Amino acid sequence: FYSKDGRHLGLVGFGRDITERKRHEESLEKASRDKTTFISTISHELRTPLNGIVGLSRMLLDSPLTEEQRKHMQTINVSAITLGNIFNDIIDMDKFDRRKLELLPAPLNFEDFVAEIESISALMAEQKGLRFDLERLSDLPKAIEVDATRLRQVIWNLVSNAMKFTKEGGVVMTVSADVEDDFAT
Repeated sequence: FYSKDGRHLGLVGFGRDITERKRHEESLEKASRDKTTFISTISHELRTPLNGIVGLSRMLLDSPLTEEQRKHMQTINVSAITLGNIFNDIIDMDKFDRRKLELLPAPLNFEDFVAEIESISALMAEQKGLRFDLERLSDLPKAIEVDATRLRQVIWNLVSNAMKFTKEGGVVMTVSADVEDDFAT
């Protein structure tokens, strides 16, 4: 600080012990790392057998079955796919928390993608005694450039929520595309 005539008289300083705050920050960072490790480990350990269930149930659905066996196998298949989607959501929430969520656009066979969503959604609706209708409002492009995992998550969450909150009747999903210069939106 200075006098009225501008002479330097001294220095004033303030200090604060932030040791406890630093310990708390380090503890939070460790907890976050531990959570990430746990999520990735448990996801890997659960996803491996889950992929087997999805693959084998799909194979069995393509084989001759009685109507009752087919319904049971469809339930197993849809349940396993749903569980896999939940794992993806948990992993992505963790990535989002750590600001590491990336979009990875790549070519996607859109016709097959829509057919897969329609098939799984119809099975899910049937289990709840609902209808599922997919309306194509325009010709769909054969392929699009998109992060298929993220698109699948968004659509799956929308369809799942629609089914969850629909008590009777059905759910209708509309799909359309605007194609300009071989680029679909």
